[in-house]
Amino acid sequence: MIGKEKVLFDAEKKRVEDALKEKIVDMACDYSLNLLTQISDEGLHRATYRRFLHELKKSGPEIRAVAEAGNPLRVDVATPYELSDDDLAAFRKVVEDLAGREANIGVTVDSALVAGVKVRISDIVYDSSLSGQIEKAKARLRDVF
Repeated sequence: MIGKEKVLFDAEKKRVEDALKEKIVDMACDYSLNLLTQISDEGLHRATYRRFLHELKKSGPEIRAVAEAGNPLRVDVATPYELSDDDLAAFRKVVEDLAGREANIGVTVDSALVAGVKVRISDIVYDSSLSGQIEKAKARLRDVF
């Protein structure tokens, strides 16, 4: 009987510990996202966007493969701030140079991203947004615990 009670106790203890770890990770990431939201501004967004654009230039083979699939090249961009005409033109140039053809680009504003951009090209998603980075950190923290 004591062995069975110990097994039940250990199982309940593990369940409570796991729930507590999950809550701690959620709270830490939510706090970080709230803090970043409060201190973020359009300047941080633009810097994050420029860094993303530079990194995107290294994604040529992936984008070229999607473009060669023959389907219309649809690119969806989500950003927390409106992109200027110059920013959009620079983005279009990078994507079209990498793809080797014209792209149909749609832009939406999503303030939940905080800063940076989230781009979908066919089934490829590039997420340089601060909220996306917090979600990645949350997943890594869950793996560590």
